Amino acid sequence: MTERLHLSPKHRAVIEALLREHLPGVEVWAYGSRVDGRSHDGSDLDLVLRGPGLQEIPVGQVADFEEAVRESSIPFLVEARDWAWLPERFHREIERGYVELVRGEQRSSGVRTEWRDLPFSDAVVITPSVGLERGKSYPFVDMASIDVGCRSIYASQYREFQGGGTRFQTGDTLMARITPCLENGKIARYCTLDATEVAHGSTEFIVIRGRPGVTDTEYAYYLTRWEEVRNYAVGQMIDTSGRQRVPAASLDHLIVTIPPLPEQRGIARILGTLDDKIELNRRMNETLEAMARALFKSWFVDFDPVRAKAALRIHAAHHAPGSITPPLKGSRGDKGASPQASRWGEAGATQPPRPWLDVRRQYTSKALLHAQALRQNQTNAEGLLWHYLRNKQLGGYKFRRQQPIGPYVADFACLPEKLLIELDGGQHADPNAPDEQRDQFLRQQGYRVLRFWNHDVFADCFGVLESIYAALTHHPPLEGGSKDASLSGRGDPPPLQPAPDGLASTTPPQGGSDWSVARARAYLDAMDPEFVALFPDRFVDSELGEIPAGWRGGALDDMVELLSGGTPRTSVPNYWDGDIPWYTAKDAPALSDVFVLATERTITQAGVENSAARILPAGTTVITARGTVGRLACLGVPMAMNQTCYGIQGSDGYPDYFTYWSIRAVVDELQRRTHGTIFDTITRQTFKLVEAALVPAEVARAFEATVKPVMARILKNLNESRALAALRDALLPRLVSGEVRVGHSTSQAN
Repeated sequence: MTERLHLSPKHRAVIEALLREHLPGVEVWAYGSRVDGRSHDGSDLDLVLRGPGLQEIPVGQVADFEEAVRESSIPFLVEARDWAWLPERFHREIERGYVELVRGEQRSSGVRTEWRDLPFSDAVVITPSVGLERGKSYPFVDMASIDVGCRSIYASQYREFQGGGTRFQTGDTLMARITPCLENGKIARYCTLDATEVAHGSTEFIVIRGRPGVTDTEYAYYLTRWEEVRNYAVGQMIDTSGRQRVPAASLDHLIVTIPPLPEQRGIARILGTLDDKIELNRRMNETLEAMARALFKSWFVDFDPVRAKAALRIHAAHHAPGSITPPLKGSRGDKGASPQASRWGEAGATQPPRPWLDVRRQYTSKALLHAQALRQNQTNAEGLLWHYLRNKQLGGYKFRRQQPIGPYVADFACLPEKLLIELDGGQHADPNAPDEQRDQFLRQQGYRVLRFWNHDVFADCFGVLESIYAALTHHPPLEGGSKDASLSGRGDPPPLQPAPDGLASTTPPQGGSDWSVARARAYLDAMDPEFVALFPDRFVDSELGEIPAGWRGGALDDMVELLSGGTPRTSVPNYWDGDIPWYTAKDAPALSDVFVLATERTITQAGVENSAARILPAGTTVITARGTVGRLACLGVPMAMNQTCYGIQGSDGYPDYFTYWSIRAVVDELQRRTHGTIFDTITRQTFKLVEAALVPAEVARAFEATVKPVMARILKNLNESRALAALRDALLPRLVSGEVRVGHSTSQAN
């Protein structure tokens, strides 16, 4: 055992105090770089925890210690590992050099802290008190905001608080009190992305919070989701003005068994890890779906490839040979070489100093940790813009994402040009948002700030990129008032210097029709040359308006083949509960999911053979045609469907995913053209009434080839999330009931 430990007395005292508070009786050794002399002030501190009898330490206790360290004044990372979980070869390695931080107490390894039976209303706080000011706007949540199976919910709107409804704060659990929302499992935790912690919402929620000293807030959420609690609540529903509701007072009579706090946190940590991965997959799928939707819109709604080629054709016709400006450097050609690279590579030239690298020493450790978290949880808009900024795709300029600067984190930063890009959501519309104070600090450090709304990225991503490129190549003056000193893509930005002919326009294009040469080249450089050759370079007039030359106008019916469904007789038992999914309107997924993988009911092969139902292959688009019309899905596995839906497959060589996105693009038009004497209906005639530009089959296949990897990743993420959700749902009742003990009998669950 070595005697040297590179750790200041102040930091050592804090860590030892936290260890004794959260891990009493545990022997703690320090090892690694801070013991063997290879460390510096910012190095990690590696600890190994040796529980009594060298038995496993409850996961919750370790999690409490790690959280306490993160919230303390310790400026470096502390990693604690359980000796019982480390391989024997690591034991021998650690024993070669370590320092004993805390001496362990001699205790029996068989001690178990008993669980307690408590009324649900004593275990948690129901409808806790939250102070809101009447007439002031706060985040607002309604029932429609919660997706079934979603763990976290974020407010998407602000409303004035008038004294009614529910009130809650970050971390509180919102449980639906009405049927069928509660039966479907509409239970979620409220979260915020900004400093605002309090909110209000629908009267149809019961708010639940962990009780200090009794239940952890995160554990309270999983306890509420437990089927024993949810089924009890459903059984307490009473008719109130024609609606079934759960009285909050009825939960006083529900008895639940509560584990000790460390074990609660361990349970929540296990289940939360699974939910975090499911949530990450959901966010990733939203980004992937936005990318596929944006590509379809670009090719077949805005006709961007045609407009780009037309811009180059017109430019070439009006300029002498050799006068066309060089293209933007993209993902092709010189792989995004920096615009300064050629000058620095000249003979005798020396690379200029790079003072922006000093930014590494300008941010706080708290900002660094915040930046790391933001990179793992980027928004859909950030993911889409980063797709085009990464790898020097925009003019060869190097961008970093989630760059800490002082106490703040910039969404994107081009450090050599000292240009910061900020994408703002709805919370920034609040006049009290601290954007001005943040921007003033950044300007004092010499940075320029360019802001855009999230919806601008989705509506006109290339227009946003054009504005960024203009700011990189034509710096506006930084003098003036607080607003003048910051570029802004939102509202009315200060005017930029005029761009020379051929460079990006400073005005975002309107309707995808105003294309500069630079933008056109950048767009086409990002496409496969074989696909570029499939698009014409001009438009022709048609009954639909301007369409690409060589394309023709027609009806949607000309592009698709409609397939009907059926229902096996309900009186024949052997037609039902088979292994063939049977799709109805209630099985339609959220738009961001795209695919449907499972259905509420299943049928047998005999049910298919003795009814009008047929098995549709994976990739078939299905649309509800009666009742709630226009709900769309792409089949992820082969399925049958009932007669209230149409299966849609492409005709004349149109592939599956092109067909899905084509229908999705006109689903609003299909809904508007519904008709019926009793209820709205989509018929075959409806598809004849919707006009469309008929895309050449080879162009549709090029789109399919481009979007297929994106759709495959969406499908993979959905399958993975289903497996994780099944594991979580199997573990939750066993953990909450005590059938499986965290830190005691976890191995029995395997």
